[in-house]
Amino acid sequence: MTALLVGGLVTLAVTCVVQFLVVPRVQDRVRRSEQWEKNVTELLVVLEEELPLAARRLYFVVTSFRAVQSVEARLQALTAPNRAHSEQYMQAVKAAYDEMSAVDDVMAKVRLLVERIALVRPEALYWEDLRFDVLVLKGELFGLHPIAALRDKVDDAAYSSRLAAVEKALNAVLERLKIVSVPMKPPATRKRDRIPKQLDTPEFRAHRSGLGRIVR
Repeated sequence: MTALLVGGLVTLAVTCVVQFLVVPRVQDRVRRSEQWEKNVTELLVVLEEELPLAARRLYFVVTSFRAVQSVEARLQALTAPNRAHSEQYMQAVKAAYDEMSAVDDVMAKVRLLVERIALVRPEALYWEDLRFDVLVLKGELFGLHPIAALRDKVDDAAYSSRLAAVEKALNAVLERLKIVSVPMKPPATRKRDRIPKQLDTPEFRAHRSGLGRIVR
């Protein structure tokens, strides 16, 4: 009788441990895994659909703005340098900046999603590489900015090459993302190959650490 009672108490204790400790942990792990996969999938959609569309729209609108601006500059040179800009010019400026704002919004979403998926195994050096690729992409997108296009005084062919540079940087981000999106699991946490002894100096380590903070 005593043995049965003890056995029942042990079974009850084990059941309670499983119910209140093990099961919630497993459920939490499953929820986090599902949320991670959802964020990765959403990031892929943004990079494959939303961002290319926004970048092309920006390119074509700014190309139109550059043409209008060129005509406007000639008219000012022929008439009065201080005359008010035409309505067509003001509309072209607004359209260009609206599209630039749309691109900025999409890039903000990209960076937010990258930080969300990096919450899983945050110590993995993979995230540092992905952040750097996203930073490069952001820099190439800035080359399409109306101010950058006018400031640099590039011709149409050079401006067109900036869109190609954006597409190249975007492909680099997508290729990097495949490392986790194809198997749909977080990156390995193995350490990167050791830095050559001749480069492993305090100055080099400080520079690399600073770059990591900038990318974040």
